Amino acid sequence: MRGISERPFRLCVFGTASRSGAIAGLDAATPLVRLGPATSADAQHVDAPASDDPLDLLPFASRAFPSETLILVRADAELPPLAIERLLRALECDGVVGAAALDDVDADRDPLPLANRDGTRIDALCFAYGERQLVEASLHRAALSAWHGERLADLGKASLADADALAAHGLRCVVLDHLYVRTGAPIVTARVPQDPRDPRPPSPFAALRERVAAAAASDASPDRPGLDARPVLLHVLHGWGGGAERWVRDFARAFDGACHLVLIARGSFQRRIHGEWLELHDGRLAGPPLLRVPLPMPIADTAIADTAYREILGDVIRDYSIDAVVVSSLIGHSLDALSTHLPTFAVIHDHYPLWPTLHRDFGDPKLRFDEAQLARDLAAQGDDAEFPNRDTAHWRALRDAMSRALRNADATMIAPSRSALANHLRLAPELAELPQHVIAHGFAPWPEGFSPLPLAGQGRVRALFAQHRPRLLVPGRVRRGKGAELLVAALDQLREHADLYLIGAGADAHALFGQSGVHIVLDYARAELPSLIARIAPDAALLLPTVAETFSYTLSELRSLGVPVIATRVGALAERIRDGVDGFLVEPDADSVGSRVAELLDDRAALDQVRTSLATHRESTLADMASTYKDVLHLGPRPEARYPLRSTGTAALLDATRADAIARLRERER
Repeated sequence: MRGISERPFRLCVFGTASRSGAIAGLDAATPLVRLGPATSADAQHVDAPASDDPLDLLPFASRAFPSETLILVRADAELPPLAIERLLRALECDGVVGAAALDDVDADRDPLPLANRDGTRIDALCFAYGERQLVEASLHRAALSAWHGERLADLGKASLADADALAAHGLRCVVLDHLYVRTGAPIVTARVPQDPRDPRPPSPFAALRERVAAAAASDASPDRPGLDARPVLLHVLHGWGGGAERWVRDFARAFDGACHLVLIARGSFQRRIHGEWLELHDGRLAGPPLLRVPLPMPIADTAIADTAYREILGDVIRDYSIDAVVVSSLIGHSLDALSTHLPTFAVIHDHYPLWPTLHRDFGDPKLRFDEAQLARDLAAQGDDAEFPNRDTAHWRALRDAMSRALRNADATMIAPSRSALANHLRLAPELAELPQHVIAHGFAPWPEGFSPLPLAGQGRVRALFAQHRPRLLVPGRVRRGKGAELLVAALDQLREHADLYLIGAGADAHALFGQSGVHIVLDYARAELPSLIARIAPDAALLLPTVAETFSYTLSELRSLGVPVIATRVGALAERIRDGVDGFLVEPDADSVGSRVAELLDDRAALDQVRTSLATHRESTLADMASTYKDVLHLGPRPEARYPLRSTGTAALLDATRADAIARLRERER
């Protein structure tokens, strides 16, 4: 027997307001029946009193169309995506005879009492921050409702307002906490002022209202996972920000063939515990988390297994209709993230936890990365190391467990560069049996209006660079492994030939304040980089990591802005730069850096040639990246409205009680 959502339904329009919004747009494709007094414009109608209450009109519609599924919608309602499908999904649940959306008609159903709201955005917030609950309630004056025809027939002539009749037939009317319809009409049924000595029970939507209000005050605009046919991807990420977070943001923005959620482990650098909380976010990483849960046993680095983590992850997979897992970092997580029995993709942003030292030259052919090397690296770490555990047995067990988990999951490994993949396999050669792909990170476009540095050959270029002492740009954090040691070692030589501009250097650059010829900008936003570079007008930029980068977003940014880059010959930099063509490569030692800079600044022809080459250079775009990932992920369409539904339980009502109490306290403080 077909489910209710697979059967035909009858769409009935009612209300005293004129048609507008989404209802008018449905006319051409969907047969409409008008409930109310006949007018010359109605192709089909059911004679009924003029009313804005579906309960007044339902008897007339059910007599006209016995045992049919009925959708009753106000003429001025604005329907969000797949609104009717959500209602039909609710009618599939046991005993549901009528299901309605939240709306702005009745205060008890209004999730956010604000004027001039964006109905589609509020609907998205309700879907994202709701619990996919069916809340038993009166559907009096509901702007959008669906009715189970066969159950209506069983009810006979009994009124839907008769609670005893509904109970006798095992029927109920419900409101969906994950569907909102805007009409723009003033609230007909307002909230009644309460006597504080005798307050009403809290609304079952109290917790939802708190969440939606907080999200509405931010720039949150979440997706609706499990609603449409797109697969849902769960990204696993640390809470450190940086390149891995940037990639997740960019990928979620570019790859619209899926809905994106992000499971982030949060912790404390001060305590050196990186998995104290798990947060679930929309792929845009904007607004409050959809879910925030503390871990009973905090995870300092990565757990081989963790019961609480596994249960939380299982709940997320079930409740949010997860179809595949994309692991960008396991810092603060458990290896249970690799054992979900879903398609699993490991994006190589670093080589943790195959090796615990994050800033290491994994391309150094002299190193064996064996037990002895592991012991030496752990012993050499300072008190500021990211992970306090110095036990080689712990890290070896974690490395072996990760390798097993990846192979058991038949995970697909994706690296942004060939060198990153090679270094990963050097640490764990047995992973070579897994599917492997190299996909460059896409480059997000700059805001409109920017222009790269002028090209060589133009007269104004010579004048521009002749106006000042040569300038070298040093972008990014001045940290161990990120070039701090090499920069300090080469500093005196470099200052003989140019002024240095350290931008985005961070707090670790304080030791360089006051140095002659060194200018420091502690932080900048990415969108500010074009104007910052235009003001500085650097002759070249220095990228001096002493350990292998897996990609380097900074290289992409500088080249897109027409800045020649002088970089150390390590990792992805050596792979991506053609020496003398679109940049320059030097050995990672102070003398090599100093002599090459002196040579290039003494005779600018090579710099001009590279700058000319960069004028036609094209970085891989976000669209390029998304297209390639689409072929690798190979995830087909899923059923619509496939999310699980639940009735209002004790835990949800307790959440509502707590939210109501907080709201009352906040009101008293005003």
